Amino acid sequence: MAEEAKDCPQDILDIYNKLLPDTNIVKVDISEIPKSPLNFFKNRSKLFTNNKEFISDSLNSFCIIRYPDGSKSYVTTQTKTYSANGDTEKLVYIYDQDGQNKQIGYGEIRYNELRKDEYFKNKPFVGYTFTNENFEKQGYGTRRLKTMNALSLRMFGFPLHSDTLIGEKAERIWQRLTEKGETYSYLEGNKTRFAFKPR
Repeated sequence: MAEEAKDCPQDILDIYNKLLPDTNIVKVDISEIPKSPLNFFKNRSKLFTNNKEFISDSLNSFCIIRYPDGSKSYVTTQTKTYSANGDTEKLVYIYDQDGQNKQIGYGEIRYNELRKDEYFKNKPFVGYTFTNENFEKQGYGTRRLKTMNALSLRMFGFPLHSDTLIGEKAERIWQRLTEKGETYSYLEGNKTRFAFKPR
């Protein structure tokens, strides 16, 4: 297992390994992240902040997850303070490539550990998830959500939730996972959210 595992409680690590069997996760330096995912991370890191240029130390904990089919996910984290409201969130960015280094899609986890209102409390949630059209209906969107849930458990200690604003394609994935018993739906106010079941 990866060098990164040293920082992770064993019970959470065991859950992570169970959720993502047959994968290999390795902690890497920023210099080992290819240009496309690195540019994606840089651009996302500046959104909704006053930073016009990329700040090199704003991203940390880079790692690569390798899957049996040769594809991989590049992952990094950021603690971001939003310029609009001053809220600070912990973010996880994920960028997927196939074995030929073509972009499959990407996603983001948001976690605000300071907010105690019901919407945020102990609820890391999907900021966004997207799969390129050429890779749709091949299970990558589902795999990304499962990977994001494993990362959520590993980094924050809580299962992944959806937002209340869910795209049609993403909602179908959540619904299929709910039908399989892996997730459940609940009402947040008058809107539907989904969450992975606790392990």
